[in-house]
Amino acid sequence: MPDRTASIKEIAGAGSLSPAKAARVYAQAGEIICGCSEYDPPQTQSGKPDWLTIVAHAVETEGAANRWRLNDSFVRAWESLGLADS
Repeated sequence: MPDRTASIKEIAGAGSLSPAKAARVYAQAGEIICGCSEYDPPQTQSGKPDWLTIVAHAVETEGAANRWRLNDSFVRAWESLGLADS
């Protein structure tokens, strides 16, 4: 995705997943990362862990769908594991 930014719907389409499943997969990745580190995730307004923000952050948009940009630290980790092009 250009600038490592996409909507959940675009991410889902790239992986042949439903948007809800794509969001869950990314949130699970954030939960695993936090479980293997000493990092505590930020909290949502309702006080629950905001797992998705460990992997990506929301980018301001004028349309109805949020767009998400992979966090630089996640991209570097992904690249260091040989899972993405640098």
